Amino acid sequence: MIGLALHSPAWAAQPQSGSTEKPAAAASKMEGDWKATAATHAGIELGGPFLTNMTLKIKGDQFDLQAGPIKEKGKAEFTPDAKPLKLKLTASDGNNKGKNLLAICEQQSPDQLKICYTLKGKEYSKAFESTEDNKALLVTYERVK
Repeated sequence: MIGLALHSPAWAAQPQSGSTEKPAAAASKMEGDWKATAATHAGIELGGPFLTNMTLKIKGDQFDLQAGPIKEKGKAEFTPDAKPLKLKLTASDGNNKGKNLLAICEQQSPDQLKICYTLKGKEYSKAFESTEDNKALLVTYERVK
């Protein structure tokens, strides 16, 4: 577990520029099944089984995440007025049971979602970037149809 297990969990979407859509409404559009298409951890691109097996399911305030051998389930809480939307995932099952994972989310289109998970520390990422310094996990997902 690259400090990641609890993640990817439930996400929130950010309204498109110029949109009058409320963040809570945008978050509801994130419901469904998502498959990772790209991931970077601490500035290093990830691939192999970790990436090809990384999936995220969001339904209501629940998430189900799988990344390679890591499986996490739990509650997803969105900060409705934050831009970008903030997401706090609390694992109720899995390696990170009882722990929180903080993330920022942006739905780039109805079928593409970007999430930046803070794997170290207690603050949300300030930008959608993964560097050696911030140790963030940046994942791009596509909706499974």
